[in-house]
Amino acid sequence: MSQFPDLVIFIPGILGSVLVKDGKTVWDLSVIGLYRGTRLTELQLDAPGSLDDDIGDGIAAISVVGNVGGIPGLWKLGGYSRLRDKLIADLGLLLDRNFREFPYDWRRDNRVASSRLSLKSREWLTHWRDVSGNPKAKIWIVAHSMGGLVARHFIECLEGWKIVRSLTTIGTPHRGSGKALDFLNAVSAPGLADRLLPGFDIARNFDSVYQLLPTYPFIVDSSGNYRTYEVSIPGVDQDRAAKAADFHAEIEAGRLRNLKDAVYQASSPRLSVVIGTDQPTYQSAMLAGAGRLAMMTNRDFQGNNGNGDGTVPRVSAMPSGYGEEIATFVCNSHAVIAADKVSLHHLRTYLSGAAINLDAYRDESRAKLGLELEDCYVAGDVLIKAHSSIREQKIGAVIEEITNQVGPRKVTLYRNGEEYLGQIKLQPGFYQATIELLGRSVSDVFWVF
Repeated sequence: MSQFPDLVIFIPGILGSVLVKDGKTVWDLSVIGLYRGTRLTELQLDAPGSLDDDIGDGIAAISVVGNVGGIPGLWKLGGYSRLRDKLIADLGLLLDRNFREFPYDWRRDNRVASSRLSLKSREWLTHWRDVSGNPKAKIWIVAHSMGGLVARHFIECLEGWKIVRSLTTIGTPHRGSGKALDFLNAVSAPGLADRLLPGFDIARNFDSVYQLLPTYPFIVDSSGNYRTYEVSIPGVDQDRAAKAADFHAEIEAGRLRNLKDAVYQASSPRLSVVIGTDQPTYQSAMLAGAGRLAMMTNRDFQGNNGNGDGTVPRVSAMPSGYGEEIATFVCNSHAVIAADKVSLHHLRTYLSGAAINLDAYRDESRAKLGLELEDCYVAGDVLIKAHSSIREQKIGAVIEEITNQVGPRKVTLYRNGEEYLGQIKLQPGFYQATIELLGRSVSDVFWVF
């Protein structure tokens, strides 16, 4: 029996699933197949926008890609066999028992894959609970690139949070990627890949490519303003771009809705992200002559050059509503980041915590939370201290001035050894401080003279 108590599901990114039609392979990313153009025309998406599970084209995803390949100008992959083998060996997982891979038709709207993941994950979890004798087993998801978008939609929009213990995304374009924009726009000025490898242009009709477009101000218009898709760009269907942005908005709306649920607050999945850095990465795009975009790696709409993994900007690899305290940074490119030594070490260490029974360190499975305040302070910088039985990276605090009824102010307490510390500048008055973690809140009052 496996030493790992839960179920691990790996979700590949775009291009990362082997696709077959009528029993014959139409996509497997092999280098030989790439240059021979193996039945690429059969990847044509005839029903863009459809959310039907079966669109009648006979294409099915049967396995996860293990080798190297990609679509030039769009996306590259380094293969997933090393990640799979390493996780199984290091964590003592059992293939097709408590380690599952989730291939999907990566051409289509990610909502289709999310719905299928909802069905398969529950089926696999039920099976693992039965064979392991562990009725409390949950799911740890590891997702590369676009697979992270599939996972987040499942968790936030299809109640996946009820059975998922943790999600780790590796190089996921939570806010999109300029590579997808450049790929669509290149139809107006074909590049080397289009000239040497005809047939790959059919990917410009995929719903998934549109859902990889940047969702934040990325395009510099003729007036120097940063825009999304209010401007006309050759190769980009504005209506499809807007609908693709709705997919991302749906995930965020689901997260905000779930945050109002007390059960979600107490048991929502942990999130960790692996972010590639220090590689030249498109940060913005400027409209040039004839509608062709000039892709820029030197600055984004806030004037920052945050670099990235060569495909996904650093700012995009972090989902909305979270900070970089949940991130592990890897100096490597998007294609190989999933098999990078630092990434694999992070995954092994992070997932190995599943064997620890945290309930033994909690009061009724909830965090032990303590707020340490003096009765009074001198006006100026006031130090707020807290303690917790769960070693989060930070705890949020709210400070309210009671006597003058001034609006609440927020301060973040960061872990410092066995305690959490944060400073806030306060004027004389009577205050209340409140901290909250995993559904438990603690408050106290103090004076400032």
